[in-house]
Parts: sequence; structure tokens; C-alpha cells
Amino acid sequence: MEWQPGTRLNQYEIKRVLGRGGFGITYKATHLSLGQRVVIKTINDTLQKDPEYNSYLKRFRKEARTLAKLGELRHPHIVRVSDLFEVPLDRMQLPCLVMDFIDGEDLFTRIRNAKAPLSEAEALKYIQQVGDALHLVHRAGLVHRDTHPGNIMICNNNAILIDFGLAGSVIPTIMSSKVGGNPAFVPHDQLRGNRDPNVDIYSLGMSLYFALIADLPDPFTEPKATNPNVSDRTNAAIVKAIHLNPKERPQSIKDWFDLLGLNISSQALQPLQNHKASNIRSTRRAFLQSLKKRSLLLKLTGSQYKALAWGGLILGIGLLARLLQEPILEWKANQQLKDQLAKLEQFKIQQDWSACIIQAEIFPSGKDELFTQAKELLGDCILELAQEQAEAEKWDEALLTLSRMPPEIEGTNKADSLREQWKKQWEDILKFAQQEADSGNYKDAITQAKKLPTNVDVTQEAHLLIEKWENKVLEIASNYYYMGNLAVAKETIEAIPEDSSLQTEIEKLTKEWEVEWSQNQVLLRDAQSFLEKGDWYSAREAAGKVTTIYWKKQVEPIIEKAQLEIDILEIPKTDILEIPKTDILEIPKPFSSPVSIPSSTVDLNPNPQDSETIEIEDEEQEIRALF
Repeated sequence: MEWQPGTRLNQYEIKRVLGRGGFGITYKATHLSLGQRVVIKTINDTLQKDPEYNSYLKRFRKEARTLAKLGELRHPHIVRVSDLFEVPLDRMQLPCLVMDFIDGEDLFTRIRNAKAPLSEAEALKYIQQVGDALHLVHRAGLVHRDTHPGNIMICNNNAILIDFGLAGSVIPTIMSSKVGGNPAFVPHDQLRGNRDPNVDIYSLGMSLYFALIADLPDPFTEPKATNPNVSDRTNAAIVKAIHLNPKERPQSIKDWFDLLGLNISSQALQPLQNHKASNIRSTRRAFLQSLKKRSLLLKLTGSQYKALAWGGLILGIGLLARLLQEPILEWKANQQLKDQLAKLEQFKIQQDWSACIIQAEIFPSGKDELFTQAKELLGDCILELAQEQAEAEKWDEALLTLSRMPPEIEGTNKADSLREQWKKQWEDILKFAQQEADSGNYKDAITQAKKLPTNVDVTQEAHLLIEKWENKVLEIASNYYYMGNLAVAKETIEAIPEDSSLQTEIEKLTKEWEVEWSQNQVLLRDAQSFLEKGDWYSAREAAGKVTTIYWKKQVEPIIEKAQLEIDILEIPKTDILEIPKTDILEIPKPFSSPVSIPSSTVDLNPNPQDSETIEIEDEEQEIRALF
């Protein structure tokens, strides 16, 4: 059941859910009296249904008290545990651990948002602060077991380790390692029940690795291979911390800090409550009291001696019962192991391989026949689950499952032969992918090659081929675009997976295509509009700005029409011959004397000057007729 905002628990009011995990739920809440923001973490439905819930609850309370004691030491990089209360729920008690609310962002979110690694100096600063906190936690006898970047809060440029209470020794081994820890930052030996401090060193080393490359770390490669700026010293310290063999890792934070050149602070070295000294003092008091009783024994009367003898007899009977109790308890424990073994066999019959593996891995170790049978069942279930995963082409999961095979059982040889069989399958998958690529089917080729596991012999070759095919797909998509088919270009480019190293380039290129396509559409419409209006110069200018082969072909008719009209407008005009009037008057006259008019003709214009004017006008008309 999940609490809704406004729900009141004791003196707290739930505000909202902050996060959900495999076995826990975290809420943001407010202290009703103080108005203080807090975080409340409790157990979810999955663990509530576990038959061992009551035993987890006892361990939860014990660890909460220890964490509260750590809070009293006021280490600046450990989230403070301020309260522990229980809420009745369906005939059981649901524990709630109250911690300070850290107003900041976790290291994972900070690096993801920045999309860039931290500088080595900044990364080491945060890791030193968290490691310092872990040193104090380990001295108190606790192991965090989930020190990944999501549990490292950055507040005011300082790191604070959070998420105590539901990891560590509270949750059963297999559940805590399977769902409690982030798989990318958890060592495989934690799956098998390792509760030593070196599991925190592994997780912290992987967190430093992540901070320096801004990507999920790979324990099979060095951080310097991804980020050449990592110093040799830090690179070597990380490699040592994330060693797959827990015995090869530094066994304490101090040992690892020595490799990094870091120091433990005085806050992490402050004295803790010395339980051993307390026990020694109580034993000493008991011994002194026994000496006093022994000295008094010499002064006892006969009846007192008799009473004391009866007391000794009763004590002897009690000791005898205690001695008899041990084989009875051993018989009960042996019976429980038989029941657990029967449960394993039932899981195998039901083909519930995961449950079989989980139960077999937590089967108590020993040298008896029951332990041997449990390990044989473990090997059988591991092989069956790995084969199922391989058939589903979940190769990484299959390889991880096989790695859980204990080296001392017979199934190891079968696991080796199974790996050899898979190796041939991987080679066939790569050959088939190559054939698909040769046929031009790059999408299926990439899909097939992507199925291969991440760290095997053919992986490097597959990565090179995938990169080659992705570049070919990019080239084909670009050709589609330049030939005028944007939709097909975008569809073609989708053959490149989202996790490709080209993805950033692809997103940028696709956006450029869309912008350029839109601009060319606008230019074409403008050119057509100018052409219709007879604005030939503007039409030619707009059409001349388009890009790509496709769009230039689209505007060719517009440019030709506009240029033709412009040429007509710009043809030179022929000059018209103009004759000045003065020149006309100076042209030689064809007649030397005026025409004689017979005397019998009536003289309508007796004025001699008027007659001359008429003669001139007649001459002008004759001259004009010549032209």
C-alpha cells in the first residue's frame, strides 16, 4: 500500500513519493510541530509478504539504532537518522526510518544533466567525502552495499551519503544484491552474499569511474581508455578497487585512499562506543563477585553447605540439559536444511530456475552431503536458466548467469562447453549480419550485430562493422534528402540505433535538413509569386537562393522565364533620325525662280511677299515627300 499526500503518520505528514525501489519506498514528509522537511523510508509490499519478515524487522530496528548512534557523531557527509517509528498494518508492524531531507541533486543526475565528466579534482573531492563517511560506517560494523551515484547527494558543493536502513544487513543477501543495489555499480560477489567492506569500495570505485567518464563504467576496461585526462594514479586506484576478485581489492577505505593519495578525516576517526571494553568490564565485575562469594564460603554453616550442594546439583542438571540441547538443536537445523533442499528440488521440477538459484546460493555452506546436493542443484539450475536466456538471444544475461557457477562443482565443465557452443553461434550471427549488409539491408545487419554480447571475442569486430554500416546508412539517407525525399531520408536514418555514437550527429543533421527544406519551400513560393506579378528581378533573385540539387531543379523554369523577360527589357532602343528645321531651310531649292502665272489668271494674292511664302511652303512639302 502506498501512502497518499496528506497522510499523517505519528507527527509527520506525507507530501509525495520521492522514489521506489525493489523493496523500499521513500517519501518526502514534514514534521507537523517543527515544520521541518524530512525523508521517510519504509518497506514495500514485496518484502511485507516474505515469510521471514519478522526477522528482517528485528534486524532493521537494530541497524536503525546503530545509524542513529552514528548520527550523534555528526559526520558532515552522512545523512542524519532522526527517528524510527512503526505503523500497524494488516496485523504487522511497518517500520519507518526518518532521515534529514537533503536539498540538492544526486551525483548521477548532475553528471547526466551536464553531459560531461567532472574534473578529476572535483570528482576526488566528492569521493573522499563519501569514502570518509563509509570509513566511519565500516568501523561501526555496518556495510552500506549500495554506494552508487544515485545515493550520493550534492548539496552546496559537498557530497552526502544517503539511503541507509533498507540495505546492508537488513535485507536477505540475495534480495539486497538483486534489487537493492544498482547493477552497474554492484560487484558480482555481493550476489553471493559478500557483506565485507570491500563491496562498498567496489561501488565507490565505480562511482568515481562514472564521474570521470560521464557514462556507465565497464569493469573490463580502464577509465583512462575513455578519458585520457585521468591521471595514472587515479586510474590504477580505480582498477584496483573494481577488481572482480574481492580479495584483490583494498580491504578498507584507508587502504584505497592510500592508493589515491587521500586522507581520512578526524571526524571518521572519532571514538565509537567500545562494546568490547564494556563486556570486559562486566566480566571483570562478575569475576570479582565470584571471589567474594568464594571467600564467604569458608564461613558457611552445615545447613548452609547442604543448601549450597542442592544448588550445585540443580546447576549441574541445568548444565546437562544444556549439553543435551545442542544435539537437539543440531537435529532441528539438519531437518531445516533437508526441507530447504526439498524446496530446491521442487523449484527445479517446476522449472523456476531463478528461484532455485536464489535459494541454492543462500544454502548454508558445509562439507556434508546436503550441501553437495544443493550445489549440484545450483549448477543444474544455472545451466538451464543460461540456456533459456541464450535461446532468447539475451547473451549478456546468459553470460552473467553462467558466471554464478561455483568453481568447485561439476557444472563448471558444462558451462565451459556451453560458452564454446555460444561462441560458434556468435560467429554465425556476425556472418549473417555481414550477408544482410552486403545485400544493402543495413538495418537488419545492425540489428543482428547488436544482439551479440558486449564483452566477447567477436565484440570488437562487430563494433567496427556496426560503425561502418551506420555511416553507410547516413550516406544513403543524405542522398535521399539531396534528391528531394526528406521523408524517406528520415525513415532511412532510423535504422541507426538510438545508442549509436552517431546519434548526436544524426539529431543535428536531421534538424538542419528540416530547416533547409522549409527555407527552400518559402523561396520557391516567393519566386512563383514574384513571377506572377511580373517582378522578374525579384523572382530571379529568390529562385537563385535555393540549395540542393532537388530544389535548384524545381526553380529552373522560373529562372528561365524571368531571365527571358529581363533580356527583353534590357535590349538597346534604335535612335530615331531627327532633322532640325534650320537644316531643312538650307536644302537647295529645285526651282531657281518662282512659277510664272498667266496674266489671265486672277491674282488672289497680289502681295509679292505672300507669294514667296507660298513657294517656300510648297518646297518644304516636296522635300518632306522625298523622306
